Amino acid sequence: MFFAPVALLVRTQAGVSESEFFLLQALLSCITALGEVPFGHITDKIGYKNSLILYQALLLIARTLLFAAFLSRSLLFVVEAVVEGAAFCFASGTSSAYLYELHGEEGYLAKSTRAGNFSTAGFIISTLSYVLIYDSLGLQGLLAATVISGAICFTLSFFIEREPQK
Repeated sequence: MFFAPVALLVRTQAGVSESEFFLLQALLSCITALGEVPFGHITDKIGYKNSLILYQALLLIARTLLFAAFLSRSLLFVVEAVVEGAAFCFASGTSSAYLYELHGEEGYLAKSTRAGNFSTAGFIISTLSYVLIYDSLGLQGLLAATVISGAICFTLSFFIEREPQK
């Protein structure tokens, strides 16, 4: 959750210039835009739950690559942007479709609102806790915490309910 507010800080602390940062963001956006349709077809074939698991797996890999790129001050930032873009392709629209498929039209709005509320609460909690982590452990601590939370999310994704088969 913390990544967006400090992405520039993490990358520039590792020697990435501001213009290179925006090139990396453009690469990520292009990968996401170009991958929407093909990854949507993959999701149609493997199902929403499996797509969400792949999203969490790729996001964990991307966060691990970010940490490695930060430590090594290397071009791994490029690979991280590509993997993160691919991850977003698996997530785009999938959670909404998953909730709709699971709860139908009558339950979708309530479940979608509840999921949004949990997302907001998670953002607030992670932002506040990461301030403490950054203060005591620096950017390496923040990145380690991000990898750990990504591993937890990936593990928990296996336990979400499978959508009904069509």
